[in-house]
Amino acid sequence: MKILYITQTFPPEPGSTQRPLKQAVCLHDLGHEITILTTMPYYPLGRIFKQYRGKVLIREKLEGIDVIRVWSVPAPNKGKIRRIISQVSFAIGAVITALWIAKPDLIIASVPPIGAEIAAVFVASLKRCWVLLELRDVIPDNLLLIGINRKSPLARILDAYFKLIYRWVDLIAVPGKNMIDTLKQRGVSSNRILLLPHAGDLEQLVHHDGQQVRQRFGLQDKFVVVYAGSFSRYYCVPHLVAAASYLQDKLRNVQLLLVGTGPDREKVGDIIRKTGQKNVTLAGSVAPDEIGAYLQAADLFLAPWVAEEPLSCYQDYLGTKVCEYLVVGRPVVALENYPVYGNLLRRIGAGTSVTARHPEKLADAIAFYATNRSEAIRCGNNARAYALTHLERKSVVKKFESELVKKLRDLEMKSR
Repeated sequence: MKILYITQTFPPEPGSTQRPLKQAVCLHDLGHEITILTTMPYYPLGRIFKQYRGKVLIREKLEGIDVIRVWSVPAPNKGKIRRIISQVSFAIGAVITALWIAKPDLIIASVPPIGAEIAAVFVASLKRCWVLLELRDVIPDNLLLIGINRKSPLARILDAYFKLIYRWVDLIAVPGKNMIDTLKQRGVSSNRILLLPHAGDLEQLVHHDGQQVRQRFGLQDKFVVVYAGSFSRYYCVPHLVAAASYLQDKLRNVQLLLVGTGPDREKVGDIIRKTGQKNVTLAGSVAPDEIGAYLQAADLFLAPWVAEEPLSCYQDYLGTKVCEYLVVGRPVVALENYPVYGNLLRRIGAGTSVTARHPEKLADAIAFYATNRSEAIRCGNNARAYALTHLERKSVVKKFESELVKKLRDLEMKSR
């Protein structure tokens, strides 16, 4: 097939932006012709990367994939109005640009951020092709993670909007099994839903030397505890720093390495300065092709996911970052107030979970692995074994592609 993949987040931006690129590469390897339509990189600071400034339209190749970049209003990873403007501007730019692209057989719209879905629907109606909505989060449920009430005007508007989108698109892909049940409750037929779980890339993550990162930050003789991700509200990064403060005098060999940036980055920096903590290292934002080295430097990973109320769609859900942790093969401690990662970690023997917003409990969990190295190694081996069987991206995408082709054939038959 000819597939047009629309996504606003994309490398070289940090974080989980690798997912659409790696999925596109896997689909290309399976024989499909892929074009990615995205924007100039600006995440997370809201400033267009230097080499892309002053450009309106760029065509390039990444890992053998055709990539078309259009200009949109850049926005930092905080606030609402500027981000909405950014998403609307990308949708408009994507539609205008897509009109000049050869007719695809399928358009994949990856959200969030919002915008790609309406662009895909509009272009598909003109070019008469199928649309698959790739939901990385269920909207508006994900707003509850940042404290926005389910009954708020914004949540109600987004709920109504996406119920329309669900009717307009042909297929919907979600990363978690419980998300399928959530969509079915909202009127989406099960035969229109596909499972596309998060996964990890062995080549990107495994063939790196973590010792270089340890040397860079003076961590050669430390038990390194890594959190890699956004400094967003629902990841409670300040609580990770608070846990480290409990260990500063008890276990001097434990060092917390925080990789990433986001809305709470300044707050975290202020806490470290005020407390004078020496056992927390801020690595800053890291390019996607370098993240493997930072993960390889870890002895233990932290996976916070703090919801204000229980969300059934995220129960026993595996996010991209946890998939990468398991691929690297280290124990994982989840922080959660409702079941997300913990059940799986305990079931496969790859780690445990503690109650969120209780830094002293997290400190105890870290201390357990730091003083029981054989248990840490055992959990890491279990994590790696599980990942090799269930989370390798090529296998995940191949299974998804097989189901996708089958469902598109069914749609084609029904349309005749």
